[in-house]
Amino acid sequence: MLGIAGSGLGKEDKKASNDTKEVKTEASSSKATNSSKNDTKKESSEKKSEDKSKDNSDLKATYDKINVGDIMNSGEGGSTEDEVKAILGEPASSSTTDIQGISTTTLSWTNVKGGDLLASITVSFSDGKAASKSVSGLKVAKHDKVTADQVNNIATDGSYSEEQARKDLGDPTGITSTNINGEKNDTLIWMKNLDGDLGATVTVSFSNGNAISKSSSGLK
Repeated sequence: MLGIAGSGLGKEDKKASNDTKEVKTEASSSKATNSSKNDTKKESSEKKSEDKSKDNSDLKATYDKINVGDIMNSGEGGSTEDEVKAILGEPASSSTTDIQGISTTTLSWTNVKGGDLLASITVSFSDGKAASKSVSGLKVAKHDKVTADQVNNIATDGSYSEEQARKDLGDPTGITSTNINGEKNDTLIWMKNLDGDLGATVTVSFSNGNAISKSSSGLK
């Protein structure tokens, strides 16, 4: 009788041991599944971050593909209308003006991909070549709020560079570019990351990469 009872207990212990192993296996499997889900979420989050970073640069990269020629030499060296259309597609609007026998055509593209809502690019052509261009609605990363004092400290005597401005103020939301007698002129506009009222702006103009004028409104 004791032998039989002992045998029965041995079977029950073995069964309990197997049940414990199954529970451990299920727990391990569940942990692995959760880990896999977390890894998938992490990869998805990282991919979204990469995609967003890519989007931030798309509009600026598109803008940079357009070459601006010398406005005093009929846009010589600038991209042609066909070349710009190959980059941006057909424009949303166009206009032509004639001043003292010089014909200027201005083409505008709206809702351009890679920028903020209503991002746009405008290009003016002289004799069919790009003589000026502008972009608005550039996406920018977060940056320390820019104050009125910072703008007041920007020197416009040629000693303050565009590179330094981007470090101090962050990337601009808009740019206008021209080439006059071989001098590269860029006007940068900041409308985000500003310590000021709604609609506050900062504008700094550069000639060959150095600040020559500045203005602001709505800053504290």
